[in-house]
Amino acid sequence: MIRAKEGVLMEKRIKTGLSKSDLARNAEMNHSVICRVENGGSISPKSAKAICEALGEEFETLFEIEPRKGNENVTA
Repeated sequence: MIRAKEGVLMEKRIKTGLSKSDLARNAEMNHSVICRVENGGSISPKSAKAICEALGEEFETLFEIEPRKGNENVTA
């Protein structure tokens, strides 16, 4: 699961002078995706990449990959 690092995406967006709508337009996605991810929701790899490109930032700067809960391998 990919999530924005807490507060980092919003800070980078604001420092760049972009509104959520501006970033969504630049990343060619719906405004609701930006709202969701800035509020801690998950995002697809394709959308995360588009946001990184729109802000000129590396993936590792803005996002982190969290393992899904309940998907641990069980060995006997």
